Amino acid sequence: MIVLMLAMAVPLVAIPTASALPASVNVGVIGSLDVYHGGEFVALPGFTFTDLAPAAVNATNLAAFDTVLLNVGSPEMACDMNNLSAQAKTDLIAFVSGGNKLIISDSECSPQDYSWLPYPFTTNNPGAMGAPGTLTIVEDSTLSSNNPADASYINAALLGSDTDAIGDMNVMVTLDPNWCVAMSGTNYNKVTGPVQTYARLGSPGSLGLLLYNGFDWDWSDPYYPPGTATGPENLVKVWQQLLLQPFNPDGLPCGVAVVGITLNPPTALNFVGTTHTVTAAVTDLLGEPVPGITVDFEIISGPNAGLTSTGVTDSNGEVDWTYTGSGGVGQDVIVASFTDASGVVHLSAEVTKDWEAVPVRNFVTGGANINMVASNGQLWTFGGIVGIASDGSIRGQFQMNDHANKVAYHSTGFASLAFSGPPATRPNASSSIAIFTATFRTNRNGPPVTVTVQIQDNGEPGKGKDMIELKGDLSLTLRKIDGGNFQVHDYR
Repeated sequence: MIVLMLAMAVPLVAIPTASALPASVNVGVIGSLDVYHGGEFVALPGFTFTDLAPAAVNATNLAAFDTVLLNVGSPEMACDMNNLSAQAKTDLIAFVSGGNKLIISDSECSPQDYSWLPYPFTTNNPGAMGAPGTLTIVEDSTLSSNNPADASYINAALLGSDTDAIGDMNVMVTLDPNWCVAMSGTNYNKVTGPVQTYARLGSPGSLGLLLYNGFDWDWSDPYYPPGTATGPENLVKVWQQLLLQPFNPDGLPCGVAVVGITLNPPTALNFVGTTHTVTAAVTDLLGEPVPGITVDFEIISGPNAGLTSTGVTDSNGEVDWTYTGSGGVGQDVIVASFTDASGVVHLSAEVTKDWEAVPVRNFVTGGANINMVASNGQLWTFGGIVGIASDGSIRGQFQMNDHANKVAYHSTGFASLAFSGPPATRPNASSSIAIFTATFRTNRNGPPVTVTVQIQDNGEPGKGKDMIELKGDLSLTLRKIDGGNFQVHDYR
């Protein structure tokens, strides 16, 4: 493990804009834009809307669209999911799994049968009460944000007090861990739960986006432009952002699962013998972190199957588990769980870890420490292995930990890896250099970080010889290490 004391400020990059990602263009509307009990989905400029009768929902007709609104509350659907055939439901699932977007709305409907969805759920539905309610924006994203300076800002308080969209909303009461929460709230029935959620369907490279919104849309009207000055304007803006939300990829953080426990990262790939860290986050029904919860981790299948661990969530509602992939090549499937006060076990969605053989050449590994300003308490640790796999791709894992602020940076991908200087001749390397650029996620749902790391192996032992440099969103001038060792394996 590389121990590093950083004396400088560490700037972070902004969250990438979604403008370059595909948003809705051609929108098929099952039923119509009208809502049977009042209001409508405004035909906003920039999108093409085409009504599709429930009886006409099939794979052929769906192929004309990139997005579908299933308006269960439309006069044509009449708040009855049975107006869609079993084949239509199957074709809708295939539509999303093919890399498209499906938005489900059941404004002021009675509870519907969503058992046909891959991730089924039930809801609490107060009906047309004309009531105010309480709305919480759980995560800042392109769907909604708490930040007034953000383009995606939604005034949750005004939406709850100035319309009946929140008091009359339908909220999820059965919770599948594959749903991620954008907004939660408390309706007229005093039931608290997720009201705007999303989930991904499909395979890597062709992931579609499934969205559910339980708002009452009475106050949605073309008279109100999308904005935040009034409650109705906020409501129309929520609809606009559902349409603008990119998909395949969606860029959403999925920081909170509706089930109350989220496990990250969803996928990762390392070399055998290195370590892997998963982070469990426990939240309440409003997405607030819950400290002091005992979380159980388990690898349920794969080369390291049977490994378990237990930890307690910190003040951020999070707890990490790090294990070593010593079981060989293959894919681990990992889950986390906790038991609530009623004795109910809440299980996270499964995440995976792929392990492959360590390359026999062209990789960098090791650990070291640097003491720059030991008294300032700004302790950082770095470590991992990065190399070129048998198929020529860059593999491995690199982690950076800001211990003072309890922020961990986990590599999510490598853009480049290059070697220079004299080729390594273990154990007496001489100025062998490895330079790689990686993107890192944080355990605090912060913006991603891109860093170029240069490691210089100046022979054995590494103390006082080997060097490290960081450029990009974390910065450190090239300098010698005070202890430990780097090894650049570059056999050219």
